[in-house]
Amino acid sequence: MTVNEEISLTVGSYLRDTASDSAGIAALAGNLSIDVDWTPADWPVSVSGELGYTHTNFKTQIFGYTGKRVDDNVSLNLVLTLENIQFYGFSPNVGVNWTRNYSILNRYDTKTLRAFTRLTTSF
Repeated sequence: MTVNEEISLTVGSYLRDTASDSAGIAALAGNLSIDVDWTPADWPVSVSGELGYTHTNFKTQIFGYTGKRVDDNVSLNLVLTLENIQFYGFSPNVGVNWTRNYSILNRYDTKTLRAFTRLTTSF
């Protein structure tokens, strides 16, 4: 959905049923995400971000635990693209990714923060 000439919003979701003999893979999951892209007319950078939430119910109980694993995952991505710099049709990006996974099993309850650089196509 385009808000105006500079801003666009995208809302996405999915439902996933994964079959496997592995207790750590077989699961039912649902996701909801919101993406924002902002390209200011007078700036040499564009900004994009994504906020996502995923709920996962694992189908098989892991040996040694009293219940089936249930996870809730929240993620946030922010990316700056340097539009006025190009290498053979690719522009550099810098960004940060934050993820928090809430799980009823302590070993899967995690927090992650990443900074990254990458190249994306400009054409």
